[in-house]
Amino acid sequence: MKRIEFFGVPGVGKTATYRALKSLRNSKREWLLFSEAKRVSVNNYICQNKGLNNKQRLVSLIQRLFINVPVAETIIGVGEGKYLAKRNDQGQFMRFAEEYDTFISNCAEGLLHTNRAAYRRLLGAHLLINTVNDISFLDQHLDDIKVVFDESITQKVFGVIDIEASDCKEKAYNYFISMPEPQGVVVFEGDSMTIDKRLKQRYLEEGKLVPAHRNMDNYTNWIESASEIVKVGKRVFCEKEVKMLELSAKASVHENAKLIREFVLKV
Repeated sequence: MKRIEFFGVPGVGKTATYRALKSLRNSKREWLLFSEAKRVSVNNYICQNKGLNNKQRLVSLIQRLFINVPVAETIIGVGEGKYLAKRNDQGQFMRFAEEYDTFISNCAEGLLHTNRAAYRRLLGAHLLINTVNDISFLDQHLDDIKVVFDESITQKVFGVIDIEASDCKEKAYNYFISMPEPQGVVVFEGDSMTIDKRLKQRYLEEGKLVPAHRNMDNYTNWIESASEIVKVGKRVFCEKEVKMLELSAKASVHENAKLIREFVLKV
């Protein structure tokens, strides 16, 4: 799998651009969205029929017949849950941890020393493990296919590292340098005023803030700190010679989506 990730301060406009990107795609042969990649990988897994008894083989046959039928997506979702859960029985996370032991250690340290409440630390760990399992599972069951993620391992740095701590840049550097590198990164950049404007507009339209900014009296300082973490990530990706596309949050969603499409096709 060729992993292409979005990266930027929460609220910078990644999700809106991700939706716009899908409408510009001519064919799924160009790339897959994460949700589509999950269905393809599950289909590949089902086709292999590894470790399935006769009853499970019959169920997998039925699922294979309907896996690409839109009406059956709800049913297939149940199948996805079953088969994606099975990856844990196969030691999916442990295989990843063995290969990226330093990364897992850095994440554990980051979650341990953050000043978040205990339940937020546990939630961060839970989301990180789910992301790691997804990446590992897709890598195992997808060949040379481009998959675009609006949020993946790179973006999880904001859930693992306490970006208001004095040593946050050092910890972020260790996070990025030890993580499994993507084949491409789309970096969204924006000043605190631009992001603040986007957040307030979203709040007016939807009545809610993005999760990272909830329960904050003043998130301007947090945005500025998060922007510094993005700079650290860019520096590491430059060192690793990862292909990057840098975009401005001030540009229109459609214009950014067009640039991303061109970038993805070249990765």
